[in-house]
Amino acid sequence: MRGLNFLTAGLLALAAAPAMAAPGQPGKPGTDNDPVVETVALSRAFLIGSWTDDGDCGHAVEFLGDGRYFSGSAGGIWQLDGHELTLTSDAILIVRLVPLDRNTIGVIGEDGSVGQSTRCPEGTMTLPGPDETV
Repeated sequence: MRGLNFLTAGLLALAAAPAMAAPGQPGKPGTDNDPVVETVALSRAFLIGSWTDDGDCGHAVEFLGDGRYFSGSAGGIWQLDGHELTLTSDAILIVRLVPLDRNTIGVIGEDGSVGQSTRCPEGTMTLPGPDETV
């Protein structure tokens, strides 16, 4: 289950580092003199899609809207409660998540390990076929 490497061993970060908006014109919000902070809310909709912690979307974890997740031919059920993500398959893994920007999430594992995952472009993950069960 290489695709579940750090993402499922330690999934997303506790303290969010908000991204800065693009600079605007001098004297207006969004400039270096008056930065506008962009915040991203963590939600089920935010997590849906493929995420990788090593930059290889071929080994990503795919979160589906129906509460299932897949990594290669392995998978299980996922649930988000606040910043707590629970992954259930043969075992239960609980990690703490924080969105850093629209395409990056930080992860804190149960053991205190910290990591980061990035969103893969749509269509880069192959889901198991109808004969493969989770």
